[in-house]
Amino acid sequence: MGNASMGVGAGDRSGRRAFTLVELLVVIAIIGTLVGLLLPAVQAAREAARTSACMNNMKQIGLGALNFESARKQLPPLQIDHTVAPYNVWNGTAYYGRTNMLGFATFFAHILPFIEHQTVASLFDMQKDFGGFGSDTSSGVPNWNAICSTKCRVNTYNCPTRRSGGGTNSRDQYNIFQVGDYAVVTYRSDSSSWSRTGSKQAIMPGLITSADTSVNRVTGFSSSKVGDILDGTTSTLMVGEKHVTEIGSAGGTGSGHDGSPFYGYSFPNINMAAGGGRITGGDLWMARSTQGRGLGRGPSDTYADLGAAGAPQLGSWHLGVCNFVACDGSVITLSTTIDQTTLEQISQRADGSMAKIP
Repeated sequence: MGNASMGVGAGDRSGRRAFTLVELLVVIAIIGTLVGLLLPAVQAAREAARTSACMNNMKQIGLGALNFESARKQLPPLQIDHTVAPYNVWNGTAYYGRTNMLGFATFFAHILPFIEHQTVASLFDMQKDFGGFGSDTSSGVPNWNAICSTKCRVNTYNCPTRRSGGGTNSRDQYNIFQVGDYAVVTYRSDSSSWSRTGSKQAIMPGLITSADTSVNRVTGFSSSKVGDILDGTTSTLMVGEKHVTEIGSAGGTGSGHDGSPFYGYSFPNINMAAGGGRITGGDLWMARSTQGRGLGRGPSDTYADLGAAGAPQLGSWHLGVCNFVACDGSVITLSTTIDQTTLEQISQRADGSMAKIP
C-alpha cells in the first residue's frame, strides 16, 4: 500500500497538464486582437513621423525663400519668364522645333544655395533656360543634362509619406529626373497671373529686366518682394504640397505627369489641345491654381476629384491634412476640407479680404 501510494504521488508531481484545443484558440484570438489593436497605433506613429519630416522640409523651403529675399532684396520667383529664342525638344523619337516657350530657373532652383544644396545648384547655369527634354546637349536646353544627373537629388523636395525613398520619373533610359512634391501656391493659372500688374499670388514670376537673346541668357530679373504681400505674410500662403493621384496612367509616383521641380515652361496653361500651347512637356512641375479648386485628399483621388485628368493640384497624401508654409516662413497644417473661399483668399497677396490662415 505504501509503495502504491508513493507511486501515485510521484506521478502527480511530475505530470504536466496540456492545453486543450479550445484554450489554444482563445490564446491565439487574444494575441490576434492585441496585434490588431497595436498595428494601427504603430502605423499612426510612423505617419506622424513622416508628417513631421514633411513639415521640416517645408520649414527649410520657407527659410530658404526668406534668406534669398534677404540676400537679393526680392523673393525667389515662381519662375523667371521666357526670352524669344528657338530651341529643340525631344519627343521620344526625334527633335522638333519650338520658339518662345522656355522659361528660366524655377523657385526651387533659386533657393538651393539657401537650403544647403550649393552642390546641386552648381550643376546649373542659372542664366540659361530650363525646360523641354532631350537625351543629349543637342536638345538645345543646356540645363537638361544637369536635371537628369544622378547628382541632382534634393531629398528636401520629397514628402516622406508619398515617397519614402525619394522619387524619380523617366522618359527613356536617358531622361531620368527627380520629381518634387511641393509647389508654389498660385491663385490664377491664366496669362494675367504671370504679369506683375495682374498677379494676385504671393510669389510672382520674375520679370526679365535684361537679357542677351543672342545666346538666350537672362542677365537680370525683377521679382516680387515681401512688401508686395499687402495682406500680411502671416496670412498668405507661399508653398504647399503638390498632389498627384495614383489612379490612372497619368497619376502616381512613376507617371509621365509628375515633373522635376527645376524646369517648366513659363506659363501654367496645360491645355495644348484647346490651343493653350504652353505645357511642361507632359511633366507638370507646378500645381494648378486654387481658383475654383480645392485640395487633393489622398492617393485614391480620381481624375474627377482633381478636376483635371492627371493634373496636379495642391493637396497631399497625409490623412485629411495638407502642409503649407506661409510667407513669414511658418509651417501650418490645413484640413483638406478647408472652405474654398478661405483657401482662395489666403492664396492671394492683396485681395483685401484680410482672411486669416485657419
